[in-house]
Amino acid sequence: MADRNDGKWTPITLDELCVLIDEAVSRLDDDHIRFWDSIRIDPMKWMQHPWGELGGGFWVVALIGSTAIWYNDIEDGFNTSKFCHAGKLDEYWCDDLELNHVVHQIRRSIVEAAPLPTKRGPPRPMVDE
Repeated sequence: MADRNDGKWTPITLDELCVLIDEAVSRLDDDHIRFWDSIRIDPMKWMQHPWGELGGGFWVVALIGSTAIWYNDIEDGFNTSKFCHAGKLDEYWCDDLELNHVVHQIRRSIVEAAPLPTKRGPPRPMVDE
């Protein structure tokens, strides 16, 4: 979990998110920057039940078809999720990737018809052994 306030989790701010985005974009080549520019949106919070409720939603930063690229500030990484209605993520993932890696994966899946990597699942209850 993100620890920004004396050990207590707080959601990432828009300014902090923009720094992460800028850092990731600085690592893209020209082709990937053009692709990024075609899918990016101004970051906006989308709801995701139940995991996104604590922070008022997750920041979505890009859209391509019915897929959103969003930042999971609980797990500290970017993810892709399907959606049926704008403003609500239908899936929760813990892929924890840097944005430039997500952009590379999606562009490669489109240009080369390559499969996307297997996703890491949502949280599971811890079991005492």
